[in-house]
Amino acid sequence: MTETEALVEEYADLIAEYRTWLRQFEDARAKKWENRLRAEDHTEAAICEAAVWLVLRKEGCEVDPAESLSAGGPDFMCRKGRIESYVEAACITKPKATDETGLSDFPQSRVEAGFYTLMTKGFFQKVTGKTRQCSSLGAPAIVAIATLHFNASARCFRRNAVAQLLTGKTCVTIPIGLDGGTIARQIHESTRLELAAFLRPSSDPLEAMEHARSPVSALLLCGLGCNPPNVVGVLHPNPNHPLDRLLLPNIPFVRLVDGYKRGSMHTEWI
Repeated sequence: MTETEALVEEYADLIAEYRTWLRQFEDARAKKWENRLRAEDHTEAAICEAAVWLVLRKEGCEVDPAESLSAGGPDFMCRKGRIESYVEAACITKPKATDETGLSDFPQSRVEAGFYTLMTKGFFQKVTGKTRQCSSLGAPAIVAIATLHFNASARCFRRNAVAQLLTGKTCVTIPIGLDGGTIARQIHESTRLELAAFLRPSSDPLEAMEHARSPVSALLLCGLGCNPPNVVGVLHPNPNHPLDRLLLPNIPFVRLVDGYKRGSMHTEWI
């Protein structure tokens, strides 16, 4: 059995449920997804698309296809009453997750200490690549980034692992030239906003930072390889179209606390 065949067998129930849903719409839409599912390089992406759809449905949302078969666009339109948002599904494949984190995909018989890298760079690259796709929409847009990788799902989609998407990579800053009695009080965390999803250094010399990728209202990070899956959200501090949290009320979202423009980079979960 090939790896592709094994994946299709592992997620057979999900695939069958999504296939049934897709067949309500144009034949060409279902055929396009089936072709991706059978293509070795796109099987994981097709399964992640189906899994994101299921996450939205479990939140009580009405979900319809939104992608134009000729012009592209986000995968889904997600509604709950008068609240709505576009959702674009993106996949980080198992090999890509292994390369980025240094983690094996295989479950371990026991938890062992070891070095690994978070998936901040992969998340950043995905949201950057999807921003233009969300730029002309008249409603909030969520980029849902998913992986089927077991250990990456278990470790890199937890709350403490995703906050750097808002603050950028942080480091400990130690001032030079102070006497030993005061240096401890001056040690602090700082950031250059490297890999921050929604902020960047400002081009205005009077401002420290500016907002970036504002067409994307939020990220939905879906670690689908572990059971139960790790699913969390990241809110843009100043998007073109703010996301109404009542759309996905059971999923925790992280946001920047007021004061971030003055350099107080703190986050909170809501």
